[in-house]
Amino acid sequence: MNKTLLLLAVFFLTGSSALFSQKLTSVKGVVTDAQTKEPLPFVNVAFVGTPVGTTTDLDGSYSMDTKWGSDSLQISFVGYETVKVPVKSGVNQKIDVALNSTAINLGEAVIWGEKGGYKRKNNPAVELIKKVIDHKDKNRIEAKDFYEYEKYEKIELALNNVTDEFKQKRAFRKFQFIFDYMDTSQLNGKPYLPVFMRETTSKVYYRKEPRAEKEYRQGVKLTGIEEYLEDGNLTTLTDILYQNVDIYENNVTMLGLQFISPLSPAANAFYRFYILDTLQYKGMEVVDLAFMPVNKQDIGFKGSLYILNDTSYAVVKADLGISEKINLNFVQDLQLIQEFAPENSVWMLTKDQLVADIALTKGSTGFFGTRSVLYRNHRFDLEREASIYSGTENIREEKGAYKRDDEFWAASRQEKLSEHEEGVYKMMDTLQQVPAFRRTLDIIALLLSGYKNVGRWEIGPIGSFYSFNPVEGFRLSFGGMTTIKLMPKLKLEGYAAYGFKDREWKYSGSVLYSFRDDFKSNPRHYARLSYQHETSFVGQSLEFVREDNFFLSFKRGDSDKMLFYNSFKGEYFIELSNKFSWGLNYEHKKRRPLGSLSFDFTDPRSQEFISLTDLTTSEISTLVRFAPNEQFIQGKQFRFRFSTSTPYSP
Repeated sequence: MNKTLLLLAVFFLTGSSALFSQKLTSVKGVVTDAQTKEPLPFVNVAFVGTPVGTTTDLDGSYSMDTKWGSDSLQISFVGYETVKVPVKSGVNQKIDVALNSTAINLGEAVIWGEKGGYKRKNNPAVELIKKVIDHKDKNRIEAKDFYEYEKYEKIELALNNVTDEFKQKRAFRKFQFIFDYMDTSQLNGKPYLPVFMRETTSKVYYRKEPRAEKEYRQGVKLTGIEEYLEDGNLTTLTDILYQNVDIYENNVTMLGLQFISPLSPAANAFYRFYILDTLQYKGMEVVDLAFMPVNKQDIGFKGSLYILNDTSYAVVKADLGISEKINLNFVQDLQLIQEFAPENSVWMLTKDQLVADIALTKGSTGFFGTRSVLYRNHRFDLEREASIYSGTENIREEKGAYKRDDEFWAASRQEKLSEHEEGVYKMMDTLQQVPAFRRTLDIIALLLSGYKNVGRWEIGPIGSFYSFNPVEGFRLSFGGMTTIKLMPKLKLEGYAAYGFKDREWKYSGSVLYSFRDDFKSNPRHYARLSYQHETSFVGQSLEFVREDNFFLSFKRGDSDKMLFYNSFKGEYFIELSNKFSWGLNYEHKKRRPLGSLSFDFTDPRSQEFISLTDLTTSEISTLVRFAPNEQFIQGKQFRFRFSTSTPYSP
């Protein structure tokens, strides 16, 4: 996982201090009706000439903190006069506004319930959302027995809050050209610098009974950094962060958090709904139904639904955001827009866009994550062969998906890349040719992974080259391993170490043969033999870090109980594409005590005191594991496992 954050760390570590030094423009206040003095919810409040804006809460209050505002606010609401008020930059201020009604005759349209408080009884907005919920199973595409479609997805990560101070930092002196690719977010007006983009094109198949939904990825294209970031790791991370969102479900999972959907049967208790207006949208008459959580701090959406103004009560568009007072850890802002179109008696999702602003604190260095999905060529009630729907994996990548040519992508993209998006690929390709940038990546890769690439070999882990402990004293070590550039199917690895206090050599060697294309390929299938003449601390077993790491040399208390062992291991492991795996292991191990440790005990039968000089064991073990839809983030010596959704079908 550390390697996948490598590029982002370059910008984050070099730019955060400058961003904290800038002044925020903070403005808050309450918007009311000038005649009734009642607070007005869902009023639009925005800095003039910028995308930075918000809407008032249920009590008419609003607040904004930004570095990218202007010198005036515009306050607008249906049925009221638009007002502009001046703002002082770089200071905290409170601006209350009273809006005057324009006295527009809305006929029999009802805006909301009685003045003075929200009521659910006899509220037309509540009655409307109930009918939408009652009809959702008929309107959603899952009402069909079978369907399939083509899916095109773009995910972009960008560094935000990019200021002039940030650009002038010494670290960027030799590649100032990257700032020519900057853009401004339409979410909150922050300037940002793209650093990563991924495109995928897929075919999706759905079967209602028994339920199965399978996505076959035909192409995957991303801005990778060869020799530093692995394509599979980046794809897995983006899949985990950006899962498919279905507002028809009762609970919506986004960025690892669960939101109550406005179409959930529990929505009327969780949200307050208001009819704002009736308007024309893409040739259809729709009702603009706004909503907001009753408790501003609850994990829920605020926004609006466009509901078709007929007896189908179909959702035509959903525009969802979050309240300023919600606590979502590092998520500072979020917007989800989904558009639907009718076909074959159901409403299909045609466009899906999610934008998230992620940062430690407001105004600090962070990242924009944007996911945009398009859908086309829907086909209904066409049953495919059973093999299409079988298996436990919901996402399958076709062989060669990462190696598609430009002609493939020109035909597969449902919309052309914008000039800005094409610039992301161009910038990253150019950046990799800059020696100063590659040196920076080399240093960070060394710090994060512990290995230094030297052509077809990798030296490391660097953190274990020098360490110390009470038994071995100062310990020097040197080791490394081969890469797939030397032998794709064969991996050699080893090291040698010497302790200056115990005056003992330690060493290890292993050979791994992969039955796949190379030893990094997933799913894995390999055989490995290894031998170790080494020491270990009693009771200490670390999965991702070697025990002789320099930083583990600093321990509290006595650390002088150790084992000196000789271990021979043989291992066979096979992992199938459905995440079923099994393995066979054999280990012969001889241990002797070291330091203050001793193998002394009293025989419980004869009460005789026994002291052993060594202990030898032989062990045979098997492994059987089934983990459907599991994904991996893998480094040089480990794999993190992530479990995604459970399978739809056996």
